[in-house]
Amino acid sequence: MANTIQIKHGEGEPTSTNLEEYELGFSDTTKKIYINNGKGVQPTSLVKKAWLSLSATGGTISGLPLTDYCSVFIDLDFSNTALNDNQIKAFRKADLVYNNYSGTTLNLKINGTVPTQSFLMPVQVTVVY
Repeated sequence: MANTIQIKHGEGEPTSTNLEEYELGFSDTTKKIYINNGKGVQPTSLVKKAWLSLSATGGTISGLPLTDYCSVFIDLDFSNTALNDNQIKAFRKADLVYNNYSGTTLNLKINGTVPTQSFLMPVQVTVVY
């Protein structure tokens, strides 16, 4: 016999008064799943458009809500008309990997070809908590 998991749902974003610790909730308004992680309620993932600063020393992306236990996925924002072929080539050749984070800034190191010039390029970042 199969198990059924039901997740609480309702309008708006859930709060710690709506969800018990480590309970999941779905917002019919935002169409996102949230979790009460014991420190408050947050979405289980976040997709954000941001800017990647890439230079010979590595890359940085600022303004991200990061935690010690999250995963981050970065891709170029192909919907942004500011993105050009040189940025695409530099991003792909750099083969960026995680270095560390400080506050809301993600620091990346170059695992591939070091760019010969600096770039500011549009990216889409997905953070999974």
